[in-house]
Amino acid sequence: MSGCVFHFGMHKTGSSSIQNSLYHGLGDPAFHYADLGQPNASARIVTAFRAEPETQNMNRKLGLSREQLQPQIRETLERLHRELGHCTRQTVILSGEHIAFLKQTELRRLREFLRGHTSELRAVGYIRAPRSYMESVFQQHLQGGHGVFELERLLPRYRTRFEKLEAIFGAASMHYWYFEPESFPGGCVVRDFCRRLQIDFDARAIQRVNEGLSLPAVRLLYAYRKFGPGYGTGEVAVRQNAALVRKLRELAGPRLRLHPELVAPVIARHAAEIDWMEQRLQRSLDEAAAEPGAGAIRAEHELLCFEPRTLEWLGAQLGVRTTTRLRPDSSAEEVASRMHELRLEADRAEMAARTGFRRGVRRLWRRILPRTLR
Repeated sequence: MSGCVFHFGMHKTGSSSIQNSLYHGLGDPAFHYADLGQPNASARIVTAFRAEPETQNMNRKLGLSREQLQPQIRETLERLHRELGHCTRQTVILSGEHIAFLKQTELRRLREFLRGHTSELRAVGYIRAPRSYMESVFQQHLQGGHGVFELERLLPRYRTRFEKLEAIFGAASMHYWYFEPESFPGGCVVRDFCRRLQIDFDARAIQRVNEGLSLPAVRLLYAYRKFGPGYGTGEVAVRQNAALVRKLRELAGPRLRLHPELVAPVIARHAAEIDWMEQRLQRSLDEAAAEPGAGAIRAEHELLCFEPRTLEWLGAQLGVRTTTRLRPDSSAEEVASRMHELRLEADRAEMAARTGFRRGVRRLWRRILPRTLR
């Protein structure tokens, strides 16, 4: 079997685990994972096929112009051409969640590029129910720099997103799978993905990637995004924000849950979008039976309520003395100010660790090299 499988995600359905596992561990000779320099092909593909590549999320954060992106675009197209050359004897897997957000004309360009190598095209991906998707994508938006709690923006627009894919690739080539980890082999989305595509994959090579934050961490980050100085622009800003998010992943706690009463009106207003996807899945996306838990968020202001132990954790990361620690009645603006200090401190710590590692490697080489020359 040969051809190309386009894995479109969707977001927050274990895509990072699938991508990292296949990128590093795919050994089935019948399949080839497209290597564009990183497990997730989204940024490369979107930059190469978008009419305005400078508007791609990371390009915008780095402040890159269209002219500056041209060498990368040429390299991506050349690399994709080489990777698709495997289509003559293998099934090539191309994975990237953001690719589905390309405009229809841009997707058509991508399809024609792919058809230059194979006429056998399939698009596959997992579909997450509305409320759980909104909970996960809100975190993703926070990590990316957005500080607005707008449920309308969080709701998955199934029809808006996927109808254009059906128009480009053909409805018969689209395969939607309901994201239900409890029904997957061993509860593992990587194993389920490989089972569906009949990929022979060594379970020992599975890489589980958890990019989520606890509810206490979400609250701190929301305060920072809402009242802090902003994400910033350029390589330093990207590096600092990434360091901050990695530090926040160390803060334990329950997961973010949105109360059904909060999201129900939004879901009701967009019932047609959900009905459209339910017809394709041949199942309901209603999560009414799922218990949200006692700490489910009912209103935005609850995202700006900080438990004492959360503020103690924040102070401990900064080494703040007892007399200057944040108190339960501290304002969100005060929390945001300390979060900016944490952003700078987390970045400094990571940079120092990298410098120390490089120095250690150089010292090791200085000891080893003379012996090899004897």
